[in-house]
Amino acid sequence: MTILFSNPPWWEGKESRGFLRKKRWRRGVRAGSRWPFTYLGRCAPDNLRAKDYVPYPFFLGYATSFIQEKIGKDKVFFRDSIALAESYNSYFSYLDKIQNKIEYILIESATPSWNHDFKLIKKIKSTYPHIKIIVAGPIAFKSSILSENKIIHAAVKGEYEKNTLKVLNGKSGLLEHDLLTLEEMNNAPIPYFDQSIFDKYVDGNPIPMGDYHPQAHIWSSRGCPFKCIFCVWPGAMTGNDPDGDKKRSVRQYKKEYMKNFIGSILEKYKFETIYFDDDTFNLGNRHTIDMCNVMNDFKIPWFAMCRADTIRKDTWKIMKESGCKGVKLGFESGSQYVVDKIVNKHLDLN
Repeated sequence: MTILFSNPPWWEGKESRGFLRKKRWRRGVRAGSRWPFTYLGRCAPDNLRAKDYVPYPFFLGYATSFIQEKIGKDKVFFRDSIALAESYNSYFSYLDKIQNKIEYILIESATPSWNHDFKLIKKIKSTYPHIKIIVAGPIAFKSSILSENKIIHAAVKGEYEKNTLKVLNGKSGLLEHDLLTLEEMNNAPIPYFDQSIFDKYVDGNPIPMGDYHPQAHIWSSRGCPFKCIFCVWPGAMTGNDPDGDKKRSVRQYKKEYMKNFIGSILEKYKFETIYFDDDTFNLGNRHTIDMCNVMNDFKIPWFAMCRADTIRKDTWKIMKESGCKGVKLGFESGSQYVVDKIVNKHLDLN
């Protein structure tokens, strides 16, 4: 059994914007983003010359390492074409080289990218008919995903470490959630990085994170208890609560796991900063302070995706003292009615 974890190219053509009407490529971001979208970048296909926004593909990265540990590194391939700003021709040239080595390709997709991604899947399947296609990500919640698209071998809901292994062992069709337990999560290998991609992930916000390069985008937890309507991951990927009518779970990594993880990647890849891109990093004072204690050992600037009302005010000071230089805080609206009744965030704006 062999598999390629693939984040394929997503280009939408050139557009002109601004006073000079200079044409730039519209490129897409899917894996690694809670809100897959397209934007006008500065890169062009096969021309990675600017620091466009590219998030680390967390689910792909963790699944790659997990499956490598189960079946062997030589049987698992990883290709992040978004991070490489790879053209379609280059992507298929890569597939040509490894086609005889792989039996499966897993592609993570979502509603905004699905029309594009399925056209690509059809081309992959027609070019390499022996390869079985696994679809993961939020698009797996589309009830007709398999009946309408017969060329898809399996669709897996939610986090897909364990479900991918099931497919490699013979399962097919639609696989329901099978999340890592807290114990399994803290005993799993750290996510996949290597010399060809580690420095390709860039986020300029919160300021001044864009001044630091290379950046390590990491998680210290999985899931979020909140049910904001705009965020797909907590419900679809890690909460196992797509309808938002149940309790959503949160699993936080132990500080020992995080210390080993961060220490390993800093030693190997010389990252200049750490960005905790959890659904909500600062869920509770204990976990937040644990992560501050971990970061105290490394003495580098760090940033985090946070919420304004989940820790004490003095915990923010502890974050700053341990090297935190900035956080992302979502408010969404200045209207308390909109925040509560429409966005469903239930954040006291005061």
